[in-house]
Order: sequence, then C-alpha cells, then structure tokens
Amino acid sequence: ADYLSEDADGLFDLAADADQKQFPFIFEKLTAHEVRAIALGNAEITRAVPEDATEEGREALALRQANAAVILLRMESADQIWPLLRHTPDPRVRSYIIHRMSPLGGDPNAIIAHYHQETDLTIKRALLLCLGEFDQSKLPEQDRTSLIDTLFSVYQTDPDPGLHSAAEWLLRKWEQGEQIAAIDKTLRQNERQLRESEDSQDSPRQWYINGQGQTFVIFDASEFQMGSPESVASRSPMEYMHQRQIGRRLAISTKEVTKAQWRIFDMSAFVWAADQKQLFPYVRTEDSPMIGMTWYEAAEYCNWLSKQEGIPMDQWCYQPHEELVYAAGMKAKARFWELTGYRLPTEAEWEFACRAGATCSRYYGQSETLLPQYAWYQANDEGHTWPVGSLKPNDFGLFDIQGNLSEWCYDAYGDYPSDSAEPVDDAPKTVAVEDSVRRVLRGGPYGYPARNIRAAFRNYSLPVNRTYKYGFRPVRTYHSYAVARLQRAHALTQFDEAIQQHRESIEELPIAGAHYGLAKALRKAGRFDEARVQHQIVIQLLSEKVGDEILQKPASLDGVRFSIAQVYMSLARLESDAGDREAETAVWERVVDLLEKKPDPENPVYWGVIGQGLYRIGRVGESRQAMEKTITLRGETEPTIRGGPRWWYLTMALRQLGESEKAWQYYDRLVEEVEANPSEAMLRYRSEAAEILGENP
Repeated sequence: ADYLSEDADGLFDLAADADQKQFPFIFEKLTAHEVRAIALGNAEITRAVPEDATEEGREALALRQANAAVILLRMESADQIWPLLRHTPDPRVRSYIIHRMSPLGGDPNAIIAHYHQETDLTIKRALLLCLGEFDQSKLPEQDRTSLIDTLFSVYQTDPDPGLHSAAEWLLRKWEQGEQIAAIDKTLRQNERQLRESEDSQDSPRQWYINGQGQTFVIFDASEFQMGSPESVASRSPMEYMHQRQIGRRLAISTKEVTKAQWRIFDMSAFVWAADQKQLFPYVRTEDSPMIGMTWYEAAEYCNWLSKQEGIPMDQWCYQPHEELVYAAGMKAKARFWELTGYRLPTEAEWEFACRAGATCSRYYGQSETLLPQYAWYQANDEGHTWPVGSLKPNDFGLFDIQGNLSEWCYDAYGDYPSDSAEPVDDAPKTVAVEDSVRRVLRGGPYGYPARNIRAAFRNYSLPVNRTYKYGFRPVRTYHSYAVARLQRAHALTQFDEAIQQHRESIEELPIAGAHYGLAKALRKAGRFDEARVQHQIVIQLLSEKVGDEILQKPASLDGVRFSIAQVYMSLARLESDAGDREAETAVWERVVDLLEKKPDPENPVYWGVIGQGLYRIGRVGESRQAMEKTITLRGETEPTIRGGPRWWYLTMALRQLGESEKAWQYYDRLVEEVEANPSEAMLRYRSEAAEILGENP
C-alpha cells in the first residue's frame, strides 16, 4: 500500500481484494484519492458477471463488489450500493455485503438511516441482518433503544414474513428474547381466530402464530428448478435437475419442532418421550429441536396439531391404519395437498421453501466461508443441536432450514424424472406406507460436512428408524379465507341433513336428548359456538330435572347426575376438537368437581368416570386409585367402563407413575379383553397401550 500510495487505481484494487486484516491499512491510504475511489467503486459494483465465468471467478467478483460497497459507504457515497442488497436468484454479493459491513468498518448509523427510507422489502431484510453483525455497544444507547422499539413494531405488525423473521433474529441477537416470548403469547391464534382476523384485515399478515406458539410463514409455491447442476462438486446423481410445478399456497413453520413443543404432544399421544436422559447431550435446551421421532410419529404429530388448532377432521391429512394407529399401513388421504390440515412437506415443497428464490447451492449463495452464519453443521455444532432461530433466516423467514437436523418429508425416496421436457407436477403417491420403503429427509443435520448442507442435498431413512439427527417442521396448504369457507361448506354438506333432523326433533319435543343429539351433530360439523350453546341447554334442562334433590342425597350416576357428567364429557371433547386446551381442562375439572361434591363410593361407574377426569386434569395417582376401585367393585369380568377400557386407563396411569411391571400386567388383561371383543375401538386401545409400553418395556 505504501508503494502504491500515489496510485489510486492500484490502491483500489488492493482494497477490493483485501481481507479483514488488510483492509483498514489500505483504506486509510485510499482516502487521499476519494473522488477517484468513489468512481472506481461505482464502476466495480456495476460490473456484470461474464457469461463464461467459473465458480471461482463469480466468488472473486462478489467479494470485490462487497468490499467496494463498504468503501463507498465509508466515503459517504452509498446511493448505488443499496440495490445490491435486493434479493436475487444468486444472492452471494448481497450476503458478502451483509457480513463485511461491520468488520470492514461500516457505519451502523448509515444503515439504520437508510432502513427508515427504504421501501424494497428484500433490501430492508438485508439491512436488519447486516445490523446484527455489529456489536450493539457501537450504537449510542438512545439510538439503540429507538431502533429496538422499531424492531418490536416490525415484529408485531409488519405483514412481510421475511422482515418479521429478520427482526426476530436481530432482537434475539440483542438479548430481547424474553420480550419476544411475551409478545408471542399475545399473538397466538387457533384456526377460528386466525380466519376471523384474516377476514377483518385490509392487508392480512403473511405469517401467523398458532395456538402452540409456532410461527408459520405464508407464500405461494410455484414452478422452480429442482435439483443441482453437474458443476456442483458434491452433487449426487440423485439430484437430477428438472422443473417442478407445485402450484399452491403454503404455510410452513419457521422453526423445527422443539423439545418443549414435542413434550406437550408426547404427554397425550404416548410416543417417543421428550425427557430422556440419553437425549440430553444432543438436545440441551427446551428451545432446541426435538430429535429421534420416527416418520410415523412426525405424521401423527401433524394430525394432533390439526386437532389442537381446531381444524376440522375432514381436513386432516393422514389416515391411521385399520387399527387406528400410526404405523405400517397408514397413508395420506387422496390429494392431501388440497386439504388444510398440518402435514409433512413434500420434498419439492421443502426445497422450494429452502431456496426462497435462490438458484445457487445455498439460499445465501455458494460460499462455505459464510455457512457457519446460517447453519449448524460439522464445523460449528460441537456435536449437538442448537436452539432454533439462533442463526440467520432465509428470505421466506425460515430458520435452520439447512443444518441442525435432517427433516422428515412426506415422500417415499426415489429417482427424479429425467425424461420430461415439461414441468413435473408435485403430486406424490398416497399408497399405504411400508416399514421397508424409505422416506425422504432434507436439510443436512449437525455432524454432517459442508458438502451435505445444500438446498438440493437428499437423504433418506426407513419410517421406523430413529436417529438423533432427525426432526421435522410442519407445513400446510393455506387457502384464502374465502376459499377455505367454500371448501368447508362443501365438506360439511354431509352434516346438514343430520343437523336439520335434530332441529325438527327439538321442535316436536324440546327435551334434553334432542338438544344433545343436535349438540353432537354441530360439533362434528365444526360449528363449535352453536354446539357449545346446545350443550349448555342440555345441562340446564337436566339440572332443572334434578332440582334440589341433588343437594339432599348422592343421586345414582346411572340417572340424571351421570347424564350431566356425560354432557360435560362431550363438551370437553368439543373443546378438544376446537383446539382450546385450557377450556377442555376446565370442563374436565367441572366433571370432577360435580362428582366429588356428592360421591357415590359403591358405584363402579362413578369411579370409572371420575378416574377419566382425574387423569385428564393431571391427578394421575388419584386416577389410578379410582380405576382400581372400579375393578374392586365390579370384579374383573366387565371389559369396559363408560369412556374406554379401565385396563387402558390403568396402563396410562401406571406408566406415568413409573410402575412399568404392573402396567404390563394390566396390558396383558387388556389384550385378553380385546381378543374377546375385537372391535375397532378396542383394537385402538390395545395399539395405543402397546405403543406406551414399547418405549418403557
């Protein structure tokens, strides 16, 4: 630099090619030639990539243009650099600028000032990611506080999903995670609330937070180039490049399902448990992704999530097999991609979401140098998963879509089409799933080398396999509110006749039984508000029938009081279908309260019903005692109690209490009863109990 101190062009070339250590010294010399340096800088950032450029040549030019952008910013001549931050199919220049502004001495205040003026959303996303590379101590406290307030406003109200996630990442980077969690609680919506809010907004947000606290981003998945070119050194022949047409709007989780989220599921579904000692070395925090679930369990979670959110059952995407369990023989419904329930992404949907419009091997560009800023993998993972959302998102707003875990996809693994000149429709087969047929995994997990952390990289495993590198993120087809209403109206036609018949019965004879029939029909149709009203009418009519008698003596539960409890149990199921867990628990608490006020200790039905309620509200030990009381009173010849086999409830309770040996004894009794009464319901109970004990034999 000293030798070239009078040579502006030579100094500029040195600065454009400089690394982080060299740049400050060369730039200091270059400031003596500011006018010429600005001219050279503007010329450099507008240079086109030669058509015959090699991959190395493209990378070298991108680095030079990033350095030139910093030179222009530091010389207060940045007007021409901001368009370089617009997202393009090859975003490598943009990404290098994001990561070079801070170490090469760029001014964060200039970035903040331009953020407030900029209208291009993709540039605004990049500016926020760029600010995250600066130590917040470099900003005056007043400026930092003002910016954080702006970021919180963006996070809560801006409709753009990419900007929402960029703001989230920057806020977490600046230690605002607790405030984000508090805001998320206020933004949670189940399906009904989501659709109502969408219908009331002039410009609906293209993201939402569901009742479980998971953020989903919404975008249109169209035609794209799937696979990788032969020029990629680590390319597999199974990544054959072709055009794929998806043609639907998707909502996909911004993060992989976490340990905390999976625990809620495993407590109710008896699947792979979240809290296992052998998992702790690999999943160290509640917000790290859950690992080790099978493909079947991931599919079951998706149906469970649909139920929790209040999505009607006819829109759920997976059908368990004939024994009503999620295992070999289950399958996706025909044309499941037209339904609105949660599901696993198709392989094409996953790659489209990962690329976020990029055509190069990674969504930020090609460079392995920048990979640790975007993905947890062999070079930076330290042998375990990391909290979701810690690294930068892609332009759709997705975190950890590369690295951290390999993510289950719906598809069976197979060759890409190689002989089609037309785009291939994304319409996977929906045949029954087999244990011996491999399913697709995408993303590349921790522990894998950089060559496998690419958008086109494909992996596979059998659906029964568990490894500590597998996880998933749910997706759904997201119709507009108007389309969803039309589809739902068509699907519910089957319930209209039953509802009308019940209404006519009420007109003829307005008794509790007629209202109860209408309540159940409305629940099945997903008309939850109307169903709640009918349940309350039934409870009122039955309560009037009992009158003061219930206060004087413990009325038989085979009579009116049991009927009231039964209606409350139906109401609890309604709240479960509606996805309101708090309301469901509150109803079960009402059942228990109703029965505990006037116990009927010699009635086995009493103990069976209250045992269910106690289990549902978390009083597991008392639930076990109640179930055992039914056996003592009724003997061991009656296979079921109202609401399900008592052996099944005892198996659940004992499993949670850690008494595995006795749980197995009750399971054996359940198997005997199923053999004597092999109904569909009893087969389901047996399969669920077997799955419970399969994890803790």
